[in-house]
Amino acid sequence: AICSNASEIASSEKVHVPEDITIAKNGQQMLIATLGKLFDVKRIKISEGAVQMVASTSNASVQELFKSYHNER
Repeated sequence: AICSNASEIASSEKVHVPEDITIAKNGQQMLIATLGKLFDVKRIKISEGAVQMVASTSNASVQELFKSYHNER
């Protein structure tokens, strides 16, 4: 059921396609979309110590993530 649902979404306009992204040494990147959206990430270069997060999640989860992130800084 999950795979068939993902297939339907992937064939729709609900897919973000970031390409040719480079994350520098110790860099951070978050690609976040609301539920029902997908990412088709292509050609990503991540340098030493860099972090990348790709997620499709609820609005409440995004708010909690950023709240936690800013509290850590």
